[in-house]
Amino acid sequence: MDNLTKISLAISIIGIGAIAILSLAIQPEQTKISSIDNSYTGRIVSISGTIKSSYSSNGNAFLEIDGGGKIKAVMFENDAKNSPWVYEIRKGDNVSATGKIQIYKNEIEIIADSVKVLNVGNK
Repeated sequence: MDNLTKISLAISIIGIGAIAILSLAIQPEQTKISSIDNSYTGRIVSISGTIKSSYSSNGNAFLEIDGGGKIKAVMFENDAKNSPWVYEIRKGDNVSATGKIQIYKNEIEIIADSVKVLNVGNK
């Protein structure tokens, strides 16, 4: 191998390693629902709380989550179809949700790409 090939290979390996390390280090910001305001628009956050209401429509799941404040979480069909249990979430379940904060009809909501049930509430 010539020197240029060796240098290119070494830089590529270092770059791949750096990307792997950064991807592990970059986690969504764990945020209290009560602290979310318009300045969070576009940020990816992780929240947790108790389901106050849930329903689905056209494959989309809509959750109202209370965790020291209330926020609507929307999981669109494309993400929800990979997590079909999201349609089974009910009032009282404790969940965590990760997604991007958006404003819709002057209300703050989280467009969830992940929702996990932490424990099932009393039904």
